[in-house]
Amino acid sequence: MTVSYGRGLSIRGNEAVYVVTVFQQEGNHSIEETVLLPTSLGPAVLGNHYDLSIHWDGPTSTFTYRVLGLDDSVTIAAPAPLPRDCHDSR
Repeated sequence: MTVSYGRGLSIRGNEAVYVVTVFQQEGNHSIEETVLLPTSLGPAVLGNHYDLSIHWDGPTSTFTYRVLGLDDSVTIAAPAPLPRDCHDSR
């Protein structure tokens, strides 16, 4: 079985949003499970430009999501640790 994490960071409407999923591949079967539901990081302005980045810290099993406004003063950095049962069992 192969397990990998998917993560997403996007601007949806008027907010920056992230989500984390786990993908499991076993033979011809694949399973996708959302482990961190879509979560708002804060406001954004539709039409403005933003630099979006994701950093992974393996020792703490934590993603850090960053949103930097290129057209405005938005600066957001938020850690999102994986749920304990998610990384202990894989």
